[in-house]
Amino acid sequence: MPADRYTRLLGLPTEPRPLNHYQLLALPELSDDLAALRERADALLGGLIRHVGGPDNDDALALMAEIGEAVRTLSDPDRKAEYDAPIREEKWRQFAAFEPQVIRRGRPLSEAARRRWIEMGIGLNLPWRDVYRHIDEAADRAAQAAEGAGPAVRGPQVSLDEADRIFRCLALGVEVSSHKPPEVYAQLAEAGHRLGLPDGAQAAIAFWASDLGPARWRIPLPDGAVAADRERAFGFVARGAMFGKLLTPEDDMRLQEVAVRTGLSPETARRITDREMRQSSSVRMRDIERETAAMAAIGTPFGDAPLTDEQRAAVARRARSGRLRRGITWAAVVLLVAALAVFAVVKWLLPALA
Repeated sequence: MPADRYTRLLGLPTEPRPLNHYQLLALPELSDDLAALRERADALLGGLIRHVGGPDNDDALALMAEIGEAVRTLSDPDRKAEYDAPIREEKWRQFAAFEPQVIRRGRPLSEAARRRWIEMGIGLNLPWRDVYRHIDEAADRAAQAAEGAGPAVRGPQVSLDEADRIFRCLALGVEVSSHKPPEVYAQLAEAGHRLGLPDGAQAAIAFWASDLGPARWRIPLPDGAVAADRERAFGFVARGAMFGKLLTPEDDMRLQEVAVRTGLSPETARRITDREMRQSSSVRMRDIERETAAMAAIGTPFGDAPLTDEQRAAVARRARSGRLRRGITWAAVVLLVAALAVFAVVKWLLPALA
């Protein structure tokens, strides 16, 4: 079959036909990335304009019109929602049709099969929270039908919202660190997988955390939150900050700012930081928290209100206290080493003098 204008002028594969707007622009279906949409459209139009006035003039103009219509549709929220509806319905049909391949009659859903099903859903660009809910419901049905075969394997027993909050807090902690070794992101990904978060969700949260600056390191708590909620949330921030490394003085200052914005006293924040620092060599997500109230501390939007004078004074006091403590520690070490050196010299000289 001779190449059509999509293959000839745009370099697209010969299948499928007809193309939807996403396939025409070579974008993931249901994508919401307007920047990628415009960038791709500009690139295609720039290539087509070279054919205007030549032998492929009519095809080039027709394709330019199609691309323009695709951009107008996918850039308008209402038109996009209407256009996406049948595509999304077909994707969910494909996703649901995968169930017989991962759930065997009379057996619960295995962890390996569950992960394959999750990867398929994310690959179809379906909302990951909805994918997880659908799979969890199917896993529950399979466990009930297994007639005593045991409960379905569902990974860490935390809700999606709790997993999101914990990982959000860990990611913020990572960004507090100024000198991050390569393995720090591998450790963060390990924590995400232990929480059951797909790679796409992890990437979105990591991008969110990397986009925050010191002025936005504020963690407002919901009404009724108690001191334990604040401490537990800040503990996860501190843990993320120490993935793969100890804190530098600059990192410690950033962590102190997070602490005062969270509403913790300097003494409490220091106790939590010291505890996490002692455990930093073996940080793992063994102790995943389940309390919704505690994790709500890191699920709400970050504010951008500046520090109050009282908060700034608290940060300064903690910084001075930290420097004083470190100075005393180093002075004690130097004096001890010097004393040992003098003792060794005297012990060596005494026999000679005698």
